[in-house]
Amino acid sequence: MVPGHSYRVMSAHLLVCFPMHLLKGPLPIVAYAVGLEDREWSSLCKMAEVQLSIMYEVFYSKAPVIYTWCGLCIRVMSPLATITAFLLFRRFSEEDDDNEYNRVHVAVTYVLLAGAVVLEVTSLLRAMFSSWAQAAIFKMGISIGNMEVLFMYLRIVVTLPRNLCYYAMSKAGVPIRYWSGSMGQHNLIHMCTKSRDSRSSKIVRWMGREDLWNMLVYTSSIPVPEDFSELLREQMLQSVGVSTESPDHIQNSRGQAALKRMGISQEELLSWNVDIELDESILVWHIATHVYLSWHDVRYSPRPDLFKTVEVLSNYMVFLLAARPHMLPNNASRQRYIELCNKVINNLKYNSAEELVALIRQRGEELNSPETAQTLQAKSTMDSHSPDETTETLQENLTFDRASRLSAKLIGMASETPAMGPCMLDLISEVWMQMLCYTSYRCTPDSHARQLSNGGEITTIVAILIEYMKSNIFNFKHIGSTPSDDDP
Repeated sequence: MVPGHSYRVMSAHLLVCFPMHLLKGPLPIVAYAVGLEDREWSSLCKMAEVQLSIMYEVFYSKAPVIYTWCGLCIRVMSPLATITAFLLFRRFSEEDDDNEYNRVHVAVTYVLLAGAVVLEVTSLLRAMFSSWAQAAIFKMGISIGNMEVLFMYLRIVVTLPRNLCYYAMSKAGVPIRYWSGSMGQHNLIHMCTKSRDSRSSKIVRWMGREDLWNMLVYTSSIPVPEDFSELLREQMLQSVGVSTESPDHIQNSRGQAALKRMGISQEELLSWNVDIELDESILVWHIATHVYLSWHDVRYSPRPDLFKTVEVLSNYMVFLLAARPHMLPNNASRQRYIELCNKVINNLKYNSAEELVALIRQRGEELNSPETAQTLQAKSTMDSHSPDETTETLQENLTFDRASRLSAKLIGMASETPAMGPCMLDLISEVWMQMLCYTSYRCTPDSHARQLSNGGEITTIVAILIEYMKSNIFNFKHIGSTPSDDDP
C-alpha cells in the first residue's frame, strides 16, 4: 500500500512536465517512463491530484530552486555556516575571563543560535527526505547508468521516513490528500426561493450587498462523488482517436456530442448549446436539470446513484459561474446569472421551490406549443437585427424561457416510455461532464494557478487528465477502471 503510494508520488514528479506545460506553457515535454503501460484509471486520477500539490510548490514555494545544483549548495552550506557561528561564539564566550560580555546577552545569543541550528537542520532533513529529492535521485540514477544500483538504495533510504508517515496516516484513517477534495455547490432555485422571504436577505438587499450575501450564505461544498471519476473516464474514452479540432472532442464539446448521440434535432441543439454563450448554457441546463430531477424524484423510486451525481455537477457548474467566474473561459460572464436571479426573485409569483418548479414547467409546456415557439423565434430574430432599449429585458427573458422549454422537453422525452427515465439521467450527466471538461481545459492557466492557493479546483485535475489524453503517453483505450495495486 505505502510503497505504491510513494511510487505514485515519484511518478507525479517525473511527469510534472504535463501540468507545467498546461499551466506555465508552452514548454517542452520531457517524461520518464515509469510503468505507464500498467496504469489504472484510479491511479492516474490520484497522480493528477499529487501534481496539484507539486504545482502549488512550483508557483508558491522555492522548491524548484532548492533542488537545483545552486540551491543544493546553498542548502548544505547554510547549516554548516550556522553551526560554525555557534561553535565560534561558544569558544569566545568560554575564553571571556574578564567577563566583558553581559551574561544575559550571552544566554540570549545561545538561545538564538541554537534555534537557528535546529531550524537549519530541520530544513535540511525535510529537503533530503522530500519527494523532490526522491525524483532527483531517480533522474540521476538514469543518467549515470553504472551507478543505478547505488541510486536505487539511496532512493529507498530517502523515501523511508515518508513511507512510515503514510503508513501511520493510513492506519489512523487519515486520508492522504493533496487538494481540498471538495466541489462547491450553489443551487439557483433554492437560493432564489429562500432569499426572497429571508429577513436578512431583505436587509442586505436594502444595503445593496445582496449578491455578496447570497454567495456567502447559499454556497457550500461537499466531497467529490464516488462515481465522478468513472463518469469522467467514460467521457474521455469517447474522445480517444477523435481529432482535437472536431466539435465532438471533449475539449470542444459543451454537451452537443451527447445530444447528437441522443438524436436531438439540429435546431434544438443550436438553441440549447451551440448558439448561446457558455454562461447562458450553464444557467439553462441548471434550471432544466433541477426541474427534471424534481419530476424524476416523484416518478421513479428509489433514487439511482446517478441522480445525486447529476445534481452535484449541475450545482457545481453554477457555483463556478456565481462564485468562481475566473475559473471559466474568458468569454463567460456572471451578468446573466445576476439578471436571471433578479427576474426569478422579483418578477415571478411563487411561495416555495415546488411552486417555482411547477411554474417553470408550465411555462415550458406553453412555449413548446408550435404557435408560441414561432412567436418566440420571430422576436429573437427581430432583436438580432434591430436592437433597442428592450434588448437587455428580452435577453433576460430568453434565458429563462430557454430553460423552461428545455425542462419541459426533457420531461416530455422521458415520459414517452418508462425506460427513458434512466436514459435521460445518462444524457444529462454526459452533458454536464462534457461542459465541465470544456470549462476545465479552456480556463486560463493563470486562473488555474491562482486557485491552487485556495486548495485547488477539480477543474484543474480534469484539465491535467485531458492533457495526458492528448499526449498519447497513456494508452487510454486500455486503461481499466479497477483500482490498481498502488492505490492507498
